[in-house]
Amino acid sequence: MNLIRVIPAEGSATDDTRVKPLQRLFFVVKQENYMEIQINGEAHSVEPMTVRELLRSLDLDPARLAVERNRDIVPKGEYETVQLQHGDKLEIVRFVGGGGGCTPFVTPPVLPLT
Repeated sequence: MNLIRVIPAEGSATDDTRVKPLQRLFFVVKQENYMEIQINGEAHSVEPMTVRELLRSLDLDPARLAVERNRDIVPKGEYETVQLQHGDKLEIVRFVGGGGGCTPFVTPPVLPLT
């Protein structure tokens, strides 16, 4: 998804009603590329990046994680090369010692017992 942000050009006085109408039209248009992905069921807008870059941005250690992308496991050796795409659905789980298996990266809230 391409988002276009319109930023007033430096030195343009867009709020001043005394400025001539044509002077209000000078803007800098900056195009930003963001994509929508899901991480453990939650929507996120991110810049184009690899799986490794995403894990770094989340401050996660790839050695203790497994990443599933669109229902396929991403091999750890491919984290550097697998480029995320708009609409990707990621599941990130971390391994827990003690025979507990693995737990999701995002822990669901605990509901009170009634």
